[in-house]
Amino acid sequence: MIAYPTDPERCAKREAQALVIADLVEQHIADGYEVVVMGDFNDYDGDVLDENTSRPTSNVLSIVKGNMLTNVAYKVPQQYRGTNWWDKNGDCEATGNEFVMIDHVLVTAGLLDRIESVGIYQGYTEYCGKMNSDHYPVLVNIRLD
Repeated sequence: MIAYPTDPERCAKREAQALVIADLVEQHIADGYEVVVMGDFNDYDGDVLDENTSRPTSNVLSIVKGNMLTNVAYKVPQQYRGTNWWDKNGDCEATGNEFVMIDHVLVTAGLLDRIESVGIYQGYTEYCGKMNSDHYPVLVNIRLD
């Protein structure tokens, strides 16, 4: 999703993107498929709060999830739900209140009982000028037998 969900024009575009994704999900479910939707949504999930209890600034997650998808991050303890570092105070050092969850993995109900583990890899240090991403990957093991 495009960034800056608090900008009204961009928010409208993001929610339009979400409607397209929700329609595709609905079509695939109607065709009998299980679905995984994942990526950088640039917003928070009001149902599965991150470690700082961040609240959504748009309706993107609720539109995409509808009543069809579940955010697998509910399986991660809240204090570890951080997928992005945002240096709020500009000191180039990562502190606890600067980690938010804007990257999500959403699955249909038929995949929920097949999930063996969910985690968020936070194995690298965040600071200004680094070469790695400011996002941490969400890792999901799904049994497909």
